[in-house]
Amino acid sequence: MEFDLSKYTDLTYDYIKLNLSEEEGIRNAEYEDTKGLKTIGIGHLIQDKYSLEKLIGHVYIGHISNAEIDLIFKHDLQKTFISIQEILHINLKDYPKNVQYVILSLAFNLGGTGLSKFVNFLAFIKENEYDYAARELQNSLWFKQVGLRGARLVNML
Repeated sequence: MEFDLSKYTDLTYDYIKLNLSEEEGIRNAEYEDTKGLKTIGIGHLIQDKYSLEKLIGHVYIGHISNAEIDLIFKHDLQKTFISIQEILHINLKDYPKNVQYVILSLAFNLGGTGLSKFVNFLAFIKENEYDYAARELQNSLWFKQVGLRGARLVNML
């Protein structure tokens, strides 16, 4: 699946994939995430076997190839960018690259709907008040659950 990344962000695909891979991990085999949910690839939640099979184009037997990881990641990334625009009403290109990445990482991890619940954080982002936005993240339950990822994103702000 190819999509025009430059339509959504100033970040490069390689930068995004490298950083999200570090945060999410990369797995060819199915595993349970910290909440016990079946996951594969780069943080891809397996909602059901059939939707995964539709993405990879064949019967899913518990593991996927590196090429399939990339295919699924591109699909998930596109969905994330669309949710940032449609659910959060944010144009990432209006922000510095570090802020673009923080928003993207949060939306990739939480989904657009999940991130929309961070009302104060988003209000501070939209007002370019990044220190206050960072404090909102630090005071969230999410921050306590994600370990180093939270500290890294707060420092980026």
